[in-house]
Amino acid sequence: MTDGAGDPAVPVEDLLRPLTPQVLGAVVRRYGHFDAAEDAVQEALLAAAGQWPGQGRPRNPRGWLTRVASRRLVDQLRAAIAAVHDEAPSARETDWAEILALYELLIRLVPGPVELLSHAVAVAMVHGPERALALLAVLGEDDRLAGHHRLYAVRAHLLERAGDPVAARAAYAEAAARTLSVPERRYLQLRAARLG
Repeated sequence: MTDGAGDPAVPVEDLLRPLTPQVLGAVVRRYGHFDAAEDAVQEALLAAAGQWPGQGRPRNPRGWLTRVASRRLVDQLRAAIAAVHDEAPSARETDWAEILALYELLIRLVPGPVELLSHAVAVAMVHGPERALALLAVLGEDDRLAGHHRLYAVRAHLLERAGDPVAARAAYAEAAARTLSVPERRYLQLRAARLG
């Protein structure tokens, strides 16, 4: 092998050196945020330097580094979102624009249903509930979310914020009917009852 991946005589550092710009380029191209990608790649390089000498080198070192860097980037974004929430004295004083920017990066990496719903909430906090309701209409067509109680609960909250208590009450009731959690059902039923 010319890349040294399978040759134990090639020191790990010598293998990592030429891979670093390749992996960084791949992560930046995929996710578009240089500083965060650089930090994630550095963490992946540290993990490789710690693991490969004792556990052996992967068949595809570049792929391994890219995968680990991507996971680290996701972890960093989730931690950053949690930190912004944690630093705010209240929900009203939360830096929602920062959270929205972080979620927009996160959904490029992990467009999962929880991330997409959380992104919609951040959109509502920055741009208003109407814009977020438009996002939920699209999310409702996603098989991973269609019929899920959380989609109805978020919709209910946004409808309530938008000044539509009748539709909000119906969405809370639908969310309550769809959840399997008894405490959550009670909470959603109370929210619906409070509206009317």
